[in-house]
Order: sequence, then structure tokens, then C-alpha cells
Amino acid sequence: MRILHVNQSDRDGGAAIAARRLVLAQREAGIDAQMLVVRKTGHEQWVHQFGSPFLRSRIRLTRAVTKRLLRTFSRTDPDAMRTLASVRTGLASAAERFSPDLIHWHWVGGEVISVPELAEPELPAAWTCHDHWPFSGVEHYPSAAIPRSGTASANLPDLEAFNRKRKMRAWQDWRPHLICPSMATLEHARSSEIGGRMPASVIGNTIDFDAFPVMARDRARAMLNIDDRRRIVLFGAQFGVADPRKGFDLLLDAIGHMSDAERAGHLLLTFGGRGDRAAVHGMERRSLGFIDDTERLAAAYGAANVFVNPSRQETFGNTTLEAVACGTPVVAFDMGAASEIIATRDAGSLVRPWDCAAMARAIVRHAGPTDPASRENMRREAFASFSPARIVAKHVELYDRLIRGSD
Repeated sequence: MRILHVNQSDRDGGAAIAARRLVLAQREAGIDAQMLVVRKTGHEQWVHQFGSPFLRSRIRLTRAVTKRLLRTFSRTDPDAMRTLASVRTGLASAAERFSPDLIHWHWVGGEVISVPELAEPELPAAWTCHDHWPFSGVEHYPSAAIPRSGTASANLPDLEAFNRKRKMRAWQDWRPHLICPSMATLEHARSSEIGGRMPASVIGNTIDFDAFPVMARDRARAMLNIDDRRRIVLFGAQFGVADPRKGFDLLLDAIGHMSDAERAGHLLLTFGGRGDRAAVHGMERRSLGFIDDTERLAAAYGAANVFVNPSRQETFGNTTLEAVACGTPVVAFDMGAASEIIATRDAGSLVRPWDCAAMARAIVRHAGPTDPASRENMRREAFASFSPARIVAKHVELYDRLIRGSD
């Protein structure tokens, strides 16, 4: 079985991380899994870079021009992530030349491919919905204010509706199997005009559990040079506090609901962004900055008493799974796969969006002492649902049906 995974990048962003982890797991299971990307920053031979330097420069130019266009026609949130996918790049043809049994599409936003190209390869196709773009128009996530429109006023073209119609026409006879990382994403896909016409199922992401062990907190803090006995509240995302989707401002609001004594007894530790030591409502804050080393990332989870995921928009939640694998309870808004990952009381709490007062209470509760048995139990439960072997087996079963044409 030869599978080609196609993504914009091999390492940048949550979708790239999830796709790369899946390819690694499949290769370790003996599957001939390869990866085709536009932006390659790693050195693995099984990751192939698409296009010439000139073509990749043209894609970057197209992305810049299109982003400006979409900002101009934006009715709300001009900085939201949108892709028009109007210029042909040849990415689909390049994928076909690998002669795979199946193409597994991942995140192909950022103008790396045009809408019609996706449907052109005469090969079975699966498509992991790392966001909503596979079944929306230009929006990668729906606008909170106007979820079905992306225009600045009624007098301007509605590019969200325009692109949905483009996709409906171009994909009229194309039925890729949508892989939704969570039940919530599956429900969004099935309720959409585009996704409702495509077969879909739920398969979560996976991680290398050996790389995210349960670590004694004293040892983890020593690895990070943290000599502090206070309870640590951890927040992190690849692009840190700067990405509004990740909801750092909501965490700040939650901290504001804590008492002075509670804030004094906790330390806020963040990773994924530029260092900032400014106190938050009187709670001391420290930053680990960008972390590109898995051992250091695992130490951050191990050092924390509780991890907080206040994301506004999520299809899965890689950091939630990483934290639980490390035996650190998670407090999260009920988004993405949070309810599937936080499956036991030991693993943390789900909070109704966007109840910051309830989040504050949950943070204080779970930042208390956690016995080793509870930490191992939450890890065991996560492994049972999201182990590489289990997730690979689900993909192989789907691939086999698609290749045989029996989906």
C-alpha cells in the first residue's frame, strides 16, 4: 500500500505536526507512506518538496495578493485565515506522478493549490479536516459574528458564498472521504452544503507516546531550571499568545476571576511565543519561548500542575493530547476533540464556552495535588484511544475500502 500525504508544510503549524506524526506512525507500521509539501524544513528523505524555487515564490506572491483581496472584502475579522484557491500550481499533478494507491490530502490552504486541481487526480482520496476549509468557501474557521459570510458589506461580492459555489461545481463528481479529527468536526461537515455530499468519519490524531512520558514534577522543573514550589498553570500553542484563535485572552480573563490568594499561589508558564514576563492580574508569568525540542516540551507538561487550552476554534487539540499523555490534567473549553481526550475525571474538566469564571474554578481545582496513579490512569486512557497503532489501523481500514472502491 503506497500512500502519499500532501500538506502545505512538513513542520509548520498544527496540521503539519499532526500529518507528519501520522506518516511516521504509518512508516513504522510498514506502510509505504510518503509526504509531499510546498515548504520543507526537515531533512527526511520521505518528505518531498514540491516545485522549483520560482514556482514556490509565485505561490507566496499569490498568497500575499489574495490575502490583501480577502481582507478588503472581509465583513468581520479581516485577519482571519482564508484561502481562495484560484490559481493553478500543479500540486495535484505532482502528487499523481508519485503513483500512489491513494492521495491523503491534509492542510492545503495558503494558495498552494486551486479548487479544480484537487479533484483532477483519478485516484482514491482521503482528506483530513484540520480545519473547516474542505467543506466551507474561503473560511478556514467560521466567523463568530457572521459565520456564513465573508464580505465587507451587502454591496460587495460575498466571497464565502462565491467560493462555496466554485467548490460545488468543481467537485460535483469528486467524493473524497473526509476524515474528521473529532465528532464536533464531523457534525460541522455533515451540516454543510459541501461536506454533506461527501462520505465522512472520525479518526483522531496521534502522538508518539514514548516522547511524552509521565515525568516527576521536580525532575521536569529542574530540566527547565524552574526552582519554584508554586502550582504551575501551563498554556502553550505553536504561535503562542499572538494567535487569537488560541484564546490566551480568555485565559487572562479566567485568571482575573481568581482570588488574590489563588493568584499568588500559582505561576503562569507559557510556551510557543516570544518571551514575556509581565504579571497577569498579579499572577507571575514566565515564558519558555518557542520550543522545537520534544524532550523540553514534555518537560513543560510534566512541570505543570494543570494545562489550560482555552481555544476558541479547534478541530482536535494536539496540545490537549500531549498534556494528558504526560499525566497533566487539562482544563479546556468544550471544543474540538476535548471531550474525547478528557475522558475521565482524572484527565481534567470541560468548560462551557466561554465561561471564564468556571474555567478559573476548574484551574484551581485541578492544580491541586495529583497522585501518581491518577497521572498514569489518564495516560493509559489516552493511549487506548489515540495510540499510533490504533490510529494507523483505522486509517488502513479506510484506505483499503477506498482503494477497493467499496466506501
